Amino acid sequence: MKGKFDPSKVKLTFDDPPIRQGKKVEEFDMEAQLVIDPTQLDKELIEQPSKFAWVASLHEYAKDLTQQEKMSLEELKAELDTEVRIEANQQETKITEAMVRNLVLQDKRFKKANEHYLETQKLSNLLGVAVQAFHMRANMLISLSANKRMELDTEITTLTDMMRQKKDKGRKEKES
Repeated sequence: MKGKFDPSKVKLTFDDPPIRQGKKVEEFDMEAQLVIDPTQLDKELIEQPSKFAWVASLHEYAKDLTQQEKMSLEELKAELDTEVRIEANQQETKITEAMVRNLVLQDKRFKKANEHYLETQKLSNLLGVAVQAFHMRANMLISLSANKRMELDTEITTLTDMMRQKKDKGRKEKES
């Protein structure tokens, strides 16, 4: 799973799209997914676990890919180290550990593999932040639901009091 992050839009675009609910997901708009519509709290509460599970799954997948990329990078580093040493030996050139390390780090193949590893790691870290944001979203939904419940309780109490006052007023008028 390779991807690009656009911080101005808070979107991830996938080069190798993951699949969600049977469809390839080309783009993950984090901002849109995190928005809560207070008029649709029931729907938001129902969708939250699915959204969270999907983002958490993407994060775990990205962490796994990052480990694979790291391992590939280490393997390439070892291969390049061997190549440098063999070449130095064939040329009968004395070479220090620092020289070997520098030649490996300057190799185009290593630079490209390292860049890919760092991009994968960045994507994994960003998805980790998204997981945290979805935790916060869940807490916000709980708070909003509790507030709505308190508002409804207050409205019911107010209506009940108004009805009681109207009823009491009607009795007093009948009595007089």
